[in-house]
Amino acid sequence: MNKLLLLIFLSFICLSSCKKTDVKKGEKTISSVLFSSNNNEIIYSMDSTLDGGYIIAIKEENTHTINADGVVMKTDGDGNILWRKKYGGKSADAIFSVHPTKDGGYIACGYTSSKGFATQLHNKLNDAWVLKLNAKGEVQWDTTYGGIYDDCFYDIKETPDNNFVATGYNDDSVNYYQSNVFICKIAPNGVRLWQREKRFFQNTERGLNISVNPYNGNYIIGGATTWGFPSEYNFYYTLLVEYTPLGAYRFSGEFNTESYFANYHSLYDHHLPTVKVITKPDGYLVATSVPEDDSSSKTVLIKTNKFSGNILWKKSFPLLGNTCFFDFIADADGGFALTGGTTDQYVNTTVVGYFVAKDLYLLKVDKDGNTTKINYYGGGNSATNGMGIRKRGDGSYLIAGTSTYSDFGGRKTFFLRTDKNGEIE
Repeated sequence: MNKLLLLIFLSFICLSSCKKTDVKKGEKTISSVLFSSNNNEIIYSMDSTLDGGYIIAIKEENTHTINADGVVMKTDGDGNILWRKKYGGKSADAIFSVHPTKDGGYIACGYTSSKGFATQLHNKLNDAWVLKLNAKGEVQWDTTYGGIYDDCFYDIKETPDNNFVATGYNDDSVNYYQSNVFICKIAPNGVRLWQREKRFFQNTERGLNISVNPYNGNYIIGGATTWGFPSEYNFYYTLLVEYTPLGAYRFSGEFNTESYFANYHSLYDHHLPTVKVITKPDGYLVATSVPEDDSSSKTVLIKTNKFSGNILWKKSFPLLGNTCFFDFIADADGGFALTGGTTDQYVNTTVVGYFVAKDLYLLKVDKDGNTTKINYYGGGNSATNGMGIRKRGDGSYLIAGTSTYSDFGGRKTFFLRTDKNGEIE
């Protein structure tokens, strides 16, 4: 029997429909069952939990995102849904990141336009939003952060001193033409301990991912920087910033990765590249997607110096020719496993949400970024992307994916399980 598990995350526990689909493994085609619902959602983060399961953040993609809620879902180690809950109010709300906490609960972040200071002053502008959940997903507290204009958190982590640290952006004006990297240290009860807002290189800068360095306790932000309003017409550069636990700025680096026309392979919104950072004893690994021209892109893995953020090496992976990156993890052998989507088709990146058939990829590299294994898994004519990846207890992989089947949305989410070599048996 194929060890392929495709489970659609449901708005309700019951399934609304099912149909056959073909999932390709390399040159082979494997028949599998796709359980589908009428949901239109996208996965934003995936993390392992203390009990061997997974916690997933999902964003509803309703019409114009009006009245959309943030969604958090808990599964067991095989991807079976244990609970799924929505969070938000009468306006648009989103959860971009959720992670387990030492007390067995979860910490989540995103934005809300249903409550908060900016919402009250400017009629539905967003405030950065943090929610502390217990083990059952029940809200223990939720708090908003930021100023009088637009604010958002894209990622949050628990710190060794039992606090939390979040990153995102806050705007200097209602026109969004100038935004700062936003980092905030938060106490276990939600009280703000300190916050920093800073532009390091250009007019528009955003923190997209934050890691806690286990070797010195510092906070590492991976982000994006550009010269103007976030759009498909901008060049984006990858940003790496480090702060100490007391909020002292250590360094920042801007990498000329030129994520131009980044909108079609964005995780965070239509106009920002995906940037993820992993901390190692001798430096930082930064993964993102960058274009080669206005119709093709590639996944890039960068190794930087731990003291200054200077690039030690950079490896590129075009795969089938047009590739986007969404998540990666460190493997037990010292290498890394990356996932996203790739296609050999032309992509008009100037069209937001442009639909094109893609294969989900699992790329394994060694500690120096050299390719050791590539597997492709497709969904017929759908645009299939790996959005999150984690290792299971037996060394196999569980990938959370999203399949887009039309130019007008229609996203389905699923789990893909492989063995430790990335193979479907």
